[in-house]
Amino acid sequence: MEFDNKKHNSKHARELPTVAVVHFKIKEAKGTKWLSFNGTKLGHIPARIVFKLPFLQHLYLSGCALRGALREELANLENLVTLDVSCNKLQEVPLRLPLSWKYLVTLDLSCNDFIEIPRTISELVSLEDLNFAQNRILYLPVEISSLPNLKLLDASSNLLRDIDGAVFTGAISESLQTLKIANNLLHRLPSEIGALRLLEELDVRDNNLTYLPANVKLLLRLQVFHYAGNEWKILQHKKHFRIRNEKFTARCEKIQSSYGADALETLFCLIYPKSV
Repeated sequence: MEFDNKKHNSKHARELPTVAVVHFKIKEAKGTKWLSFNGTKLGHIPARIVFKLPFLQHLYLSGCALRGALREELANLENLVTLDVSCNKLQEVPLRLPLSWKYLVTLDLSCNDFIEIPRTISELVSLEDLNFAQNRILYLPVEISSLPNLKLLDASSNLLRDIDGAVFTGAISESLQTLKIANNLLHRLPSEIGALRLLEELDVRDNNLTYLPANVKLLLRLQVFHYAGNEWKILQHKKHFRIRNEKFTARCEKIQSSYGADALETLFCLIYPKSV
C-alpha cells in the first residue's frame, strides 16, 4: 500500500506542472488570442481550450503526444487563422472540422499518421499554406483544386503513387506558388501540372520519375526546381536545347537543384522525348 501511494504521488507530481502550464497559458491567451503548447506532452487537447477561448486565432500543438482523431469540438474555434498539430500521432481529421474554419490561413498536419485528407478540405476558402508532409497519405483529394487562395502545398514524404490531374486545375491553378511532392512513389506527373501558371518552386526529389510531361513548358514563373533522387533519362538532342549535352548531364548528377533561369532550362531538358 505504501508503495502504491508513493507511485500515485509521483505521478501526481509529474502532472501538476502540466496542469499549471495549461491553466496559465489559457488565461494568457484570452487577451492575446494566441496559444502555444508546442513540446508540452499533453496527450490530449484540453477541452478548456474550446470552451474558454472561442475567439482564439492561433493554436500551436506541435509535439504534444496527441493520438487518434482531432477533437471535433475544435469546430467551435471558428476564428482560427493558424492551426499547427505537427509531430504527433494523429490519424484522422473529422469531416466536420474544415466546415467551420472559414478564416484558417495556415494548416500544418505534418509528421503524423494520417492516411487521407478529408474531402471537406475544399471548405477552407482562406487557406494559403497546407502542409501534410511525413504522413502516410495515399492520394490527394481532387477537392484541393477548389482552394482559391492556396499558395503552398507540401505533400512530401508520403505514399503517393499517382496524382489525379484534376488536383492541379480549378481555383488552385490561379494561386499555387510552391508545390512539394518529394520522397513519394511517383512514376509520372500529370500533364495538368502545366495549369499552375504561378508556380515558382517545384520539389520532386526522391521519386521514380524518368521524364516530365510537355506541359511543364507552361511553368514560366518557375524559379526553384529540386529534382535529385529520380531516374531521369537525360536527352541529348542539342538542336532543341542548348544545354542538353554531356556537361549538363554531369551537372545534373552533382547539383540536382536549379535556380533562376537554370530552373526552366533544366525543367525543359527533362520533358518526355515524344513531346519535344
